[in-house]
Amino acid sequence: MECRKNLKEYAGNEYPEYYLRKSYWSGEPVVRIAVETSQRQGDWHPRKAVSHWNHKWSGNYLLPVYVYSNCDEIELIINDTSIGRKAVDKNLYYARWDIPSEAGKIQAVGYKNNKVVMQHALQTSEKAIAFRIDANKKTLLADNEDIIMF
Repeated sequence: MECRKNLKEYAGNEYPEYYLRKSYWSGEPVVRIAVETSQRQGDWHPRKAVSHWNHKWSGNYLLPVYVYSNCDEIELIINDTSIGRKAVDKNLYYARWDIPSEAGKIQAVGYKNNKVVMQHALQTSEKAIAFRIDANKKTLLADNEDIIMF
């Protein structure tokens, strides 16, 4: 896995691996879905994982889905159908499924002592219907010092 100094994406959001590390060290329940998008043989966790459910693959291609967690068990639900429950590996802090890409909603439910303590869900995006950009000012000075923020 490539080294990232602070596990923050450019937009200020945490990478999925942030939640893997949080599950190591945090006392609060952690449940986070991470979908692997590129895989190397022999890796023990995803090389490139994302937290979205907008995948174009279909057919026989199975997506490796990791749920990073410090819970006892995780239930994976796709479009209101349970895929099943798995114990979280206490050495690796995740449960893994290989599932086909399917538009809709994927949800992970974390259990401790057989009680629901945390959940995380991802939803397939709908098609964009409009795009709008607003600037913080209308004019720009040609002095190599001015900037417009969107």
